[in-house]
Amino acid sequence: MRVALLVIAFTALAGRVVEARPRTADDDALVAKLLTHADKLSVLIESNLETPKKGLAAVDRYLKKQRRPMKKMVAKLVVIANELDDDARGELARALMFGEPVQRFLAAVGAFRDKHGADPAYAKRIDALVDELTTEGRPLFDALMR
Repeated sequence: MRVALLVIAFTALAGRVVEARPRTADDDALVAKLLTHADKLSVLIESNLETPKKGLAAVDRYLKKQRRPMKKMVAKLVVIANELDDDARGELARALMFGEPVQRFLAAVGAFRDKHGADPAYAKRIDALVDELTTEGRPLFDALMR
């Protein structure tokens, strides 16, 4: 009985298997668009390293306008990552995790947090920003690492 159920389930799923695909120019354009946001946020953070109140306000204003489009891009990239073949998914992961824009952004956030994260006036806002980025990025990370 169990074997029959497994055969039926496998047969039903086999008809739904979608071929993995390579990366396309559209995929790369979406990655570039998301990385442009990382660059813009890096500039805001770097240029306000000495003025945390101003820096956090600038980041808040930027995210207020761009949060929804960025979330949509991340959601699209999760779908794309799940469609790609292993090699293409690996290339996408390298671009999104180890490319210069992301490394610059992570360095800027790290420097800002190191400099102002212990200050009670800014700690909660900095931690909230880092938590938001981590939470929002987790589904994409998981899709890239599958």
